[in-house]
Amino acid sequence: MFYNYYNDFEYDSCSSRGICSIEPRSASLQEVIVMYLKQLSYYLLKLKEMGVTSTHLKQTVINILAGLSSNFNYSNIQFQIILNKLETGLADAIALYEKLCKEKGLVSESLKTNIKPNKIFDITKSLKQGEKEFLKKIKTLNYLERGMFELTFNIIKSICINIITLQTYGKNEDETYYEILEFLNYLNNKTADIDEIKEFADSFAEYDYKLTKRINELQIYNYGKQEECEVSFSTRPNKAILVTGENIKELELILNATEGKNIDVYTHGDMILAHTFPKLSKFEHLRGQFGTGQENCLLDYATFPGAIYLAKNSLDRIEYLYRGRLFTGDEIYMKGVIKINENDFSPMIKSTLDAKGFKTGKEKAPLKIGCSDSNLMTVFQPLFENPYRYNKILIMGSGAYSIEQKKYFDELIETIQEDTFLISLTYPIEKENSVYLNTTGDEFFVYKLVNLIREHKPDSEITLFYGKCTKHSLSNMLNLKKKLVDKIFLSKCFPVSVNPRIMTTLTHIYGIKTISNVEMDLRD
Repeated sequence: MFYNYYNDFEYDSCSSRGICSIEPRSASLQEVIVMYLKQLSYYLLKLKEMGVTSTHLKQTVINILAGLSSNFNYSNIQFQIILNKLETGLADAIALYEKLCKEKGLVSESLKTNIKPNKIFDITKSLKQGEKEFLKKIKTLNYLERGMFELTFNIIKSICINIITLQTYGKNEDETYYEILEFLNYLNNKTADIDEIKEFADSFAEYDYKLTKRINELQIYNYGKQEECEVSFSTRPNKAILVTGENIKELELILNATEGKNIDVYTHGDMILAHTFPKLSKFEHLRGQFGTGQENCLLDYATFPGAIYLAKNSLDRIEYLYRGRLFTGDEIYMKGVIKINENDFSPMIKSTLDAKGFKTGKEKAPLKIGCSDSNLMTVFQPLFENPYRYNKILIMGSGAYSIEQKKYFDELIETIQEDTFLISLTYPIEKENSVYLNTTGDEFFVYKLVNLIREHKPDSEITLFYGKCTKHSLSNMLNLKKKLVDKIFLSKCFPVSVNPRIMTTLTHIYGIKTISNVEMDLRD
């Protein structure tokens, strides 16, 4: 992952096993899910006009949309459960709408649809239905229009993940939910306007930023202001639980549930960010970080000798090798993953105690991550001490760098001119006109940093290199490009987050590009 520099790597689970792409079967079934969501949104908006909101259906829509961000293979049973929820929800919404119209003496309006529910579930018919819907999009939308739709959908998925995260803190979000329904209903139109779609995308990106900011504020309120800390990558002989994902509230619940039970808790992937919060670091059984990150989760999960908790909306393609010890609080989950209900972690604790645990410990070098807000000005003093010295600023964001990408950034570091200041947020550098700061897992930090630069050097030219793409990167890129930075380059993005069509759209509509060669990119 982005925090692992002990060994070079070229191939990981993403490239070798394809876990970071969506295979055709799942893509086709997702088309069917979207067909139902579009239809359902029409009637939910009709009900809103009549002053009625269904909390149950709202949660169904949000959970299903957030679940689309995962790239797991739907089993027949899994897909059937989702389809049943949508068919039942759609029938309930239509029945309630028609009932209210009758009571108020209004003429009900129905939406024409190609959906033909099967009395008996047939996965083959669903696949054909999804393929037909996909082919229809190809015929009615040009390449950029399809790219804008996909980009917007990805941002909506990010929004729904953030809404669910807010809910774990007891907070609700209605305004953004209805904006999502408006977009889904817009998709019911036979014609599409790329400028209108772009307005949706820009608006959703702004909404997503506000949600991300609220989550950051709630984390600070609950766990204290973030600090620089040293994260252990070592293990010790003991029973252990691995917690992966980004929902820190769930980690806190697990730490509380396992306190005093002689069980060590390790974080994985972006959950490493939790170590920067002082109130969480005080848990003595929060031992450190395990593995090389989400991009290599197949190996990490297979070699972890205990239960693994997949935080909400972090489900990825998994294998039978470790089924039976995978747990989640997600409403949508794969066969073989055990659902945790109402934060009752006793099944996971039992699985942990039954597992072999670490028989021997292994020492690894620790890693310093994070930066306190109060220390930002001190860290970036070399940039601000002479306001006229540096006209250009290059920011290298978090990323998992392959050998080829390391060659690119090594050349970039050697090539930059004296009027350029380089800030690296994970890639180690030693150069006079530079600052190296590891903020791994903290996507919101880029906003803090760029706002600080704009405050003290408003006329500087800022270029941001994205080292990796996450489920939230698209909305972050759109917001940053629109308001705060001049250029954005992407170095490593897997198809599950940014496919070639979305990349073409980012370049043509927003001027966001992929890295090519150092000379050309610096000239740009």
